[in-house]
Amino acid sequence: MSRCFVAIELPAEVRVTLLARAPSGDGCRPVRDEQLHVTLHFLGERDPDAVIAALRGVAFAPFTLRVGGLGVFEGQDHDSSCWAGLEESDALLALHRDVGRALAAVGFEAETRPYHPHVTLARCKASASAHVEAFRAGTLAPMDVPVSEIALFESVLGPAGPTYTRIWASPHP
Repeated sequence: MSRCFVAIELPAEVRVTLLARAPSGDGCRPVRDEQLHVTLHFLGERDPDAVIAALRGVAFAPFTLRVGGLGVFEGQDHDSSCWAGLEESDALLALHRDVGRALAAVGFEAETRPYHPHVTLARCKASASAHVEAFRAGTLAPMDVPVSEIALFESVLGPAGPTYTRIWASPHP
């Protein structure tokens, strides 16, 4: 069993631009380059082989996402997650739905709250509110992200934060 999630990886040039916008300073922990992605579904503890078998049945035509805009999710403890948003995409919503349906075959139950696709850039403590406000006031020019595959990642929690390892990617169409 592995702690897993299904995601869309981002090209290097998009990751560089996004990391340059991430808030930093006391109380802020920017996400590492290799961790930037668009989550389709977080699965929790699952058998990766069963998940891969289910994902092999997901087919989709390549499409383009547009990353742009900045936002903040605030937790109950007043800590914040700073993120880059994605423009509305019927293709992304369909892929999210189809992946969720395929994973139902291995006992996965999709969340009931609405899907809010984003790229997490940093996690900030409540004490870093000035950094968060500066981030929130910033802008991000739109960038296109071609999507032709999905990937399954294993997430291992450690003292320095999670480490993500890609364990499977769908073949290019």
